[in-house]
Amino acid sequence: MLTASVAHDFNNFLTMISAHADAALTELGAGSAAAVDLLAIQKLTEKAGALSGQLLRFLRQQPSEEKLVDWNSVILESSEIFRGMLGERARLKLDLGERAGAIKADPAKLEQILLNLLGNAREASGQGGLVTLRTSVEGQCARLEVIDNGHGIDELTKARMFEPFFTTRTEDGGTGLGLATVATIVGEAGGTIVVDTTLGVGTCFRVDWPLHVSD
Repeated sequence: MLTASVAHDFNNFLTMISAHADAALTELGAGSAAAVDLLAIQKLTEKAGALSGQLLRFLRQQPSEEKLVDWNSVILESSEIFRGMLGERARLKLDLGERAGAIKADPAKLEQILLNLLGNAREASGQGGLVTLRTSVEGQCARLEVIDNGHGIDELTKARMFEPFFTTRTEDGGTGLGLATVATIVGEAGGTIVVDTTLGVGTCFRVDWPLHVSD
């Protein structure tokens, strides 16, 4: 009950933030220099609201809002948010296959996967790093690859990285739930996630999600 109450209050705050951003856009005009930032704020509040709704559905044991989608559409819709997340630390490159493959999934969960994997890629990248999002169809799966040219992952960390609450970050750097959450979402969909990494060269997280089969 407490968590649900907090989620509702959080949604109210998001609504107010979005309303203020909308009012500022109206006052400043779409052609203003601040318009891009204000539009990004609105998009972020929408994404946060979707994640909050996902939490509420989980608490109420409601099914996810699954629909037919593909990795390309999810990536393109949120690409500016992803670039903003990487900031000046790393450049985002999109290598999207012509065939992404239709999958049945909750788009909010796919965005959560991308945000968590990009967050790890950002931390691994040095200043001026490169993070690549690559999509393709491999066999009966739609494949997503998140590739960075960062410092790589040592064997000890690789063995534990999907454990809940395991983290290599400082006390203020996060809960360690990111990769555990990704593994849970992918596993529940019948997919797989594997990691290829080389110290000093970089890392590739590869997600294979089952293609949708028409009834």
